[in-house]
Amino acid sequence: MRECATGFRNMIMNEGGCRPLFVNGKEFLARDVRPFALAVTLVRMSDPAAPPVGADEESSGKSRYKSGPWLLVFGHGLTSESRASAIALQCDERGVSCESVAVDEVYSIDLKLYLCLVVVLPTAGESAQSLELFVEVINAYRSRRRAGLDLLLLGRQKWWQVGVVQVLHEGADPPQTLVRSTRGAVCRYLPVNSASCPAPFAAYETASLPGTPESPASSAQSTTDAMRNTVTSWGVAWNHAQIAEVRQFIDGQRDIYENPRYIDLRRPIPGNPGNRLDYVLDKPTYKPDPALCDGTKWTEGGKRVVNRTLGELQVMFPLLRRPPAREGRKNLQREFHEFYRALSVAEQFFKIES
Repeated sequence: MRECATGFRNMIMNEGGCRPLFVNGKEFLARDVRPFALAVTLVRMSDPAAPPVGADEESSGKSRYKSGPWLLVFGHGLTSESRASAIALQCDERGVSCESVAVDEVYSIDLKLYLCLVVVLPTAGESAQSLELFVEVINAYRSRRRAGLDLLLLGRQKWWQVGVVQVLHEGADPPQTLVRSTRGAVCRYLPVNSASCPAPFAAYETASLPGTPESPASSAQSTTDAMRNTVTSWGVAWNHAQIAEVRQFIDGQRDIYENPRYIDLRRPIPGNPGNRLDYVLDKPTYKPDPALCDGTKWTEGGKRVVNRTLGELQVMFPLLRRPPAREGRKNLQREFHEFYRALSVAEQFFKIES
C-alpha cells in the first residue's frame, strides 16, 4: 500500500498489492476505476439533480456546483473519516455525487474528473500523519484543473470547467506547512471542531468575491474590469508576466517574518501559526482576543509589515505605488489585501485565457 502511495508522485498506477475499491457493494479493481468515474461524470454532469425531498427550491449556489462529482479525501483516524462521512451525507441530500477515499488510496483516482476536492485533515489527537501526501494530492489536482472558485464566482468559468479545493482543519488556522506548500491551490480553508458541522457548500452560496460589491446587474465583464482597475491603479501592467512576478514577490516576503528575531511579528497570536503578513494577506478581518494581543499593537504590526513590503516592492518595481488618490489615507492594510487578492485572481484569469 505504501509503495502505491509513494508512486502517486509520478501518477503511476500499481495494481498489484492495492486493494480494490467498493462502490455500492460492487468491486472495482484499479483498472476499472477510470471508466466507472467517467460513467458517473457523464451521467451526473448534465442537468442539475432534483432538489432533495422536502426542499421547496434549490439553494442559490446550486447553479455553481450542480450534481458534482466531488472527491472527499480523509486522513487516518475516526474523526477525519466521520467528518468525510458527514460531508458525503450533505452531498447526498443536495443531489451531488461523491466518492470518499483515504489519502493514501488516491493513486487509483483520475483526479481531473472531479469538480471539487474536499480534504479532511486528521486531528492532532489522531495518529501522527505526514502532510506530504495531502500536499501532493492538492497540487496534483490543481495541475489538472487550473481554474478555481474565484473564477467561477466572477463568471469567467462555467461550473464544469473549475476545480474547487477546500481543506477542513482543526483550530483557527490551517497547518502553515500545507499552506505554504500549496500556495494558490486551495480555494477555501474551513476550520472545524467537535461541536461544528463541516460546511463545504457555503462557499458556493457567496454571490461574489469577498470585497466585491454585490449587484444583480453586475456582469462578468464589469467584475473583470474592476479587477483590472485594482491591479493597474497600483502601477502594475495588465499582463500575466508582471502580475505573476509581483504576486510571487509579495508571497516571498512572508518568509522574512518567520525569522525568530521578529518577536512580535513572527507569531503575533500565541499558539497560532502564521506571521503578521500572513494575517494581512489571508485573514484581513481577523480581530485578536485582547487577552492575546493588544489591539493597538496588532494594528501597528500590520502597518509595519505592509509598509516594509511596499518598500521592497518599489525597489523591484519602481512604478508600483499606492493609488495616488488614496495616498496618506487610512485603510492601507485592507487596500493592500484587496490588491494582493486581485493579483491572485488575475493570475488565474490569464492562465485560463492562455
